[in-house]
Amino acid sequence: MRNNTELLKEIEHTRKLMIKHASMKGLSSNETIKVSQKLDHLLNEYDKIEKMLRNESKNHLTIDIERINSVINNEAKILITDIGGVILFVNEKCCKVIGYEKDEIIGKHTRIFNSGFHSKEYFKDMWNTILLGDIWKEEIKIKRKDGSTTWNEMTIFPLVDAKGNPYQFLTLREDISEKKEFEFRAIQKERMLNFFTKNSNDVIGIIDKDMKIMYQNNAVEQMMGYKVDDVIGTNLFDYFNNDDTKTKKLKNIVKKQEKSLDFHINVRHKNNSWILCKLNTTNYIDDPYINGIVFNLRTINEQEKVNEKVNHLSYYDYLTGLNNRRSFEKRLAEEIVRSKEENLQFAVILINLDGFKYVNDSFGHDVGDKLLREVSQRLRNVLNRKLFCGRLGGDEYGLIFPNTNNFDEIHQVGKLLVNLFDENPFKIDDYEFFISASIGISVYPSSGDTIKKLLKHAGAAVYHSKIEGKNQFQIYSPDMNLNSFKMFTLKNDLKKALVKEEFLIYFQPRINPLTFELTGAEALMRWNHRKWGIVSPIDFISLAEESGLIVKMGEWLLREVCRQIKGWLEQSINFEKISINISSLQLFQSDFVQTVSTILNEEGVDSSYLEFEITESVIIDREEHVLKTLKELKSMGIALALDDFGTGYSSLNYLRKLPCDTIKIDKSLINDILSNNETYDIFEATIRLCHKLNKSVVVEGIETYEQLSIIQKLDCKEFQGYLCSKPLKQEKFLEFLHLGKWTNESKKQMMIQAN
Repeated sequence: MRNNTELLKEIEHTRKLMIKHASMKGLSSNETIKVSQKLDHLLNEYDKIEKMLRNESKNHLTIDIERINSVINNEAKILITDIGGVILFVNEKCCKVIGYEKDEIIGKHTRIFNSGFHSKEYFKDMWNTILLGDIWKEEIKIKRKDGSTTWNEMTIFPLVDAKGNPYQFLTLREDISEKKEFEFRAIQKERMLNFFTKNSNDVIGIIDKDMKIMYQNNAVEQMMGYKVDDVIGTNLFDYFNNDDTKTKKLKNIVKKQEKSLDFHINVRHKNNSWILCKLNTTNYIDDPYINGIVFNLRTINEQEKVNEKVNHLSYYDYLTGLNNRRSFEKRLAEEIVRSKEENLQFAVILINLDGFKYVNDSFGHDVGDKLLREVSQRLRNVLNRKLFCGRLGGDEYGLIFPNTNNFDEIHQVGKLLVNLFDENPFKIDDYEFFISASIGISVYPSSGDTIKKLLKHAGAAVYHSKIEGKNQFQIYSPDMNLNSFKMFTLKNDLKKALVKEEFLIYFQPRINPLTFELTGAEALMRWNHRKWGIVSPIDFISLAEESGLIVKMGEWLLREVCRQIKGWLEQSINFEKISINISSLQLFQSDFVQTVSTILNEEGVDSSYLEFEITESVIIDREEHVLKTLKELKSMGIALALDDFGTGYSSLNYLRKLPCDTIKIDKSLINDILSNNETYDIFEATIRLCHKLNKSVVVEGIETYEQLSIIQKLDCKEFQGYLCSKPLKQEKFLEFLHLGKWTNESKKQMMIQAN
């Protein structure tokens, strides 16, 4: 291990090389100074550490690596590779940028970050540069672990030996995605502006608060005889008659006493003649993208054409042709005033597309834009003129439903919008997209009496639609604010919950209905949240699936259950198996079977003690892959159970296809079995079918003795439900395991007598 002095020498040597190579590579002086300053700061920190170490006893003169790492981690996002590009070291800050954990990429080649965006020549230049010992600095688009892409500003510093030959490469990264997005939008806006202004015969420009011209299109030469360079930086008043009283109005717009002006005015030509023009000005000084006053000069006979263009640019979405957010909020403000004066009620409806991010990420922004146009066209086709429709940004649309004092009308519109997305797929190029929508509705004045409140509460209703399963509409109610806050905190804290070990395992016993012996249990996750207490899976599993964390959570659950099983077996406790719910996202992982095998081997547990529960829905999207995975799991000796049978699709075809040993019948099939003969007939037929297919049957949700009596007669192998036990903490379930059976003698006697 190198001592602190050696480290200082290496950093000083690296700093000098960086300054030398910066000039060779063409880095600006400011960039060179910044890099040097950063290393100087590191040198100062290391010096402090060395001084501290010198004051310690001789037994403590080793370098405190943790403190040094803390300094480095707080300063930069660092990744170090060998001469061939294999990753040797990465710090925590860099991990956040690239989306990997340390142990996932150490030893991997940097080509795992290749997004496919850059050419071979790009990387050839990089390698040629750094292998010569020169510093390489560029913007690069990389691929993260989850498949998403992000932009980094990357600087590679060759670490050289005494002969000047590189032996490692130190990489500093900076996430510049927001900068690139801003640049893209700025270029997009600039191109749009250039398109409309370059091809216009009108003089279009932007002035600052001092009336100096910041931007001017080429039409100024044709109309007024001036070159563009002649007018940039001059005062707009220089081209007007200063005695003209109308110029005084222009001063009011700078003082924000006027938002826009529109009048005729005489404009001076370069040859000193005067031209009668129509002047239109709009104040965008507070707009961060424009930060000025846009003016438009045109001859009188072009009036109507320009009015149309200006109106369209200001109030319509360029992609879909719908009203934009500015237009929507303007109309909403007018509706609030009108409804307040006339004592009317109206609804604000927000529409958020479900799964649009997946389309954009998987098929590209071009396909995403086409989908947004198709959605907009479908909205135009079905909505009557009474409803005002706009695209507010991204995949969010807004509607204003004026003068509606009937909640039935609002419900009808909500159902119409849900069906609009749900009934038919969107056909884009050679693809069909089944896109649903989560819809939120706020009502004036009960949901709010300002633009901010109405949009905020409609947004809360959208969020509630999503957590309730999407593809539906919700009308705002005050308790949604608390629910939205709860879901926000859960989503925000979910990743930290694994690290902080906040998850618990509860076990719900499975019982033989004839002998009352304990056969096993279903392992269920709970979250002991610091604010909300014990959180049910129904509140966080969908969030985990949405974020992809369900994969790591599933691995954690499997490993913990294996450890419990091993502990029980060492205590000679008898049971058949423990069942675990498996998410479709886990089954979609290409290495899922290998992950399961690794955990079983590491924990030393035989696969025969495990049962994986799946639902029918896992096979719908990727049938071939899922069936192959299930067969591999079964060949390992893991039992498979089809969960929640009787809900959802309940396809008999899947019952035949899926290689399951056990069918778990959902409680919905037995809830009203005592009062509904048809339910009994369906339940009985389902059990007989399972027996014919050599599937054992577990009935969920048994809560009464009468229900238990029925499943005894129909030869069901196992049951679980609150009649026997609710899900138990590990220590309580251990007591159940030691007993080995359901031992409430009075209940057993009642059952025997009933039979």
